Amino acid sequence: MFSQPTEFFIFYTWVISFFIFLATTIPSKTGVFYTDRKRYQRLKSEGKEKEIELAVLEASRYWVSKKPISGMDIKELEKIITDDSAMFRHSGYYYVLSHIVESDRSRIPEVRAKMKELEEELPSTFIKMMEKEIAKLPLGEVSG
Repeated sequence: MFSQPTEFFIFYTWVISFFIFLATTIPSKTGVFYTDRKRYQRLKSEGKEKEIELAVLEASRYWVSKKPISGMDIKELEKIITDDSAMFRHSGYYYVLSHIVESDRSRIPEVRAKMKELEEELPSTFIKMMEKEIAKLPLGEVSG
């Protein structure tokens, strides 16, 4: 089977693909992140999980396209902070922080404090990445 490089490549590619499939479908989480299967299930479910997942997707769409998050309804963003996942809650607070920078700056210290509370549950690399994003926000002197 391994006498031909092409056969070896095809076999090796199949094995890697199979294990990626298993890693993204069998568990519901890998570390702090939901797997693809779990995110799909959340979208197909009814109720809170679906609403949170849709809010995350919408907020991510704004963030990736570099549109101001203030264009999104703050109530939708606040759904994210009710998730069971510390990573989603922290990301939700980041989106809320991005939104209130332009509207209700008095909430900045409260939101930053809640983000700090979640940091113990998250990987330091995630926190460092988020702090770089937060540093880009015009928080001014009221930041916590």
